[in-house]
Amino acid sequence: MKFLALTLLLALASCASVLPAPDYRNVAKLWRADGGYGTAFPVAYAADGFYALTCWHVVNGADEDMSLDLDGIMYTGGVVIWTDEDADVALVGFKTTDRPWLYQLALVQPEAYTAGTVAGYPLGIEFLHVSPVLFQSSRNIVHGLTGPGGSGGPVFDQSGKVVGIVSRIRTPQVQTGFGAGRTLMGWIVEMRLLDTAREKLAELNAR
Repeated sequence: MKFLALTLLLALASCASVLPAPDYRNVAKLWRADGGYGTAFPVAYAADGFYALTCWHVVNGADEDMSLDLDGIMYTGGVVIWTDEDADVALVGFKTTDRPWLYQLALVQPEAYTAGTVAGYPLGIEFLHVSPVLFQSSRNIVHGLTGPGGSGGPVFDQSGKVVGIVSRIRTPQVQTGFGAGRTLMGWIVEMRLLDTAREKLAELNAR
């Protein structure tokens, strides 16, 4: 099993060298008022701010007072404006005159066994972690490294568009780092598709 995992990770690393690099600068940490956090990224402008996309389970139980650390700027007072528990997706609104760069949601899913990337902030890793991924035939399972805290992180296709978000870690898992800095990361990850989020954003843009 360890040999299989190593072989897969080496294959993913080789794929990453030929992929176009998405712009990762606006993949952000989303902080709850209770100190918990996940990953989020801006996807649409509002009349008085912008919306960031994340997982429902990241914001569940904390509907307001969210903070977003976005490219070195901290936005506060975020409010959950929409959730889809079944799809594990949510939108958080921030009031500001700023217009951060937005990520585009892909209209079609990637072909099976093609490569992409995933970005997020797994617990215990201070800086943004980017990992190559390989899409499975089921399309909501990817091989790539992430961990708790990476939930809500965007999964990019080969064109650099977002095809899904990290929802949960599956098995097997590996540990990185040493001592207190260790973090548990999984290289088989379930991502959630963004159909309902895309529909909600279209509704918001039509207002």
